[in-house]
Amino acid sequence: MPAGTYALDAAHSSLGFSIRHLGVSNVDGSFPEFTGTITVPEQGLGGMSAMVSAQVASISTGNGDRDGHLQSPDFFDAATYPEITFNTTSVTPTGGNSFEMTGDLTMHGVTKSVTLQGEYIGAAMMGETQKIGFEAEGEIDRKDWGLTWAQTNEVGEALVGDTVTLRINAEADMQSGEAATAEVDA
Repeated sequence: MPAGTYALDAAHSSLGFSIRHLGVSNVDGSFPEFTGTITVPEQGLGGMSAMVSAQVASISTGNGDRDGHLQSPDFFDAATYPEITFNTTSVTPTGGNSFEMTGDLTMHGVTKSVTLQGEYIGAAMMGETQKIGFEAEGEIDRKDWGLTWAQTNEVGEALVGDTVTLRINAEADMQSGEAATAEVDA
């Protein structure tokens, strides 16, 4: 893995989530407006750090009415809390290209530690640009961040689940002015 500082390539990355609806299906969504950086030191994954910031108002689930409701005070309250941020506090290699990434997730005015399971996908050149790729996934309980809206249908089944699966697919470009250093072990 080439050491350096990278910026997320929004055209080739995604910040997604999935949550149960009525306990019988999943609703998938994403935050298409985001920025982020990944810093890979000479020692590789063990010293890696990342920072991601997503614009809450960009939430997209494929349903405009639902997206509007999610932006409202019932859920994310985008007007009051316009960003969701994640900043790593540690990255621990777990074998091969896999790692465990722990960081502070700030959402809806609450910051809590979360751990994601990740995998370094690889590195490639595109023209003169060094690129790297990662995937990470984990689960949170939305209520831990004050997202407590809850309604049931006529037979008492929850409309929205509590457990949210978070997914990050990241392709990142080495910042201009940096030359890729020697490959470091993942």
